[in-house]
Amino acid sequence: MRVLHISTRRVSPNLSEMTFSGDLRHFKALAKLLGENYVLCRSTDSCMHMIVSGNLTFYLVPALLDLIPFALAKAFDFDLIVSQNPFMAGFAGVLASLASRKPCLVTVHGYRFTASRFWNPMKRFVYRYSTSIRADSEAVRGEIASCGVSSRKVVVLGSRVDCEMFNPRVDGRWVRLLLDIGEKPMILYAGLLLPIKGVDVLIRAARLVLDRIPEAVFVIVGEGPWRRELEKLASETGVSDSVRFIGGVTYDDMPSYMAAMDVLVHPSYTESLGRVLLEAEASSKPVVAARAGGVPEAVVDGETALLFPPGNVEALADALTRILSDVKLRKKMGWKGRRFVVENYEFWSQEKRLVRLYERIVEKQARGRRTE
Repeated sequence: MRVLHISTRRVSPNLSEMTFSGDLRHFKALAKLLGENYVLCRSTDSCMHMIVSGNLTFYLVPALLDLIPFALAKAFDFDLIVSQNPFMAGFAGVLASLASRKPCLVTVHGYRFTASRFWNPMKRFVYRYSTSIRADSEAVRGEIASCGVSSRKVVVLGSRVDCEMFNPRVDGRWVRLLLDIGEKPMILYAGLLLPIKGVDVLIRAARLVLDRIPEAVFVIVGEGPWRRELEKLASETGVSDSVRFIGGVTYDDMPSYMAAMDVLVHPSYTESLGRVLLEAEASSKPVVAARAGGVPEAVVDGETALLFPPGNVEALADALTRILSDVKLRKKMGWKGRRFVVENYEFWSQEKRLVRLYERIVEKQARGRRTE
């Protein structure tokens, strides 16, 4: 089966962006299971490229709008079109699907459940004319249903975690040496630095946690336009010495950061599922997260994680204090988290489920044609 994946991401010819996010593993896995795989993205240098790596091929087009004519021209060569979002990628995929009469599956994930007025008409068009929609959580399915989409059109298939890459055997000591943390309690945040991610709530909670556990260290991994504001807030609240903004790290290094930490915190105001939560659980580490969007589907509240109301500084501080003060609780939650992820989100199991979904969509489309 030949599948064309369409993404709006900007990717350089060396595919470093795909490596950084871990998505290259995903597309290579699909290429192995499908026999071949094709990905259409934007290039970082505004030039056209075709990169072939074994049975995986990347097409990089110069600009966002170039996705549409390229998809229209190539769609006839494929059995299925998979769009990675319901906006421009979805629009290009649906147009190509209508022109070629090939099925189009639209994936809906990420933390933005809503869109601006500019994008909403496009999203509704994509939802209406796509063959099928994949949501990564029941929370996202609900958002899609609010647009008038039949639940029968939506399939829930969650994210995937490489449980060999993220596992409790990983050595994180070099991270603690690099950050000069020693044996101090380490709280990790990993994600974008945007207002919607709630990192300001974490910094305000840090003040309360440090009053109870003075040696605690908060490590902030990630970049974003709100970094200066957050650094300023850390200074104003008097926690700068205990909060480390270290910027982005490579995806290959993330398992070591997970291994080094005592607890992952995820204070986001909205989230479709939260792969970083699954990666922490796979690493046998407990999670403290805001009860938002699909987060309750990514953890088991009270068993693998402690959830708190979004934006509630005191509740976040209480949850962190409870976990940091109880070694047995951390170990118990970590063990349960590992088992939960292996049973529900293991990388190859999820990839195989995705391929089976592709096959069902293609077979259903073929049956429909035969009855015409």
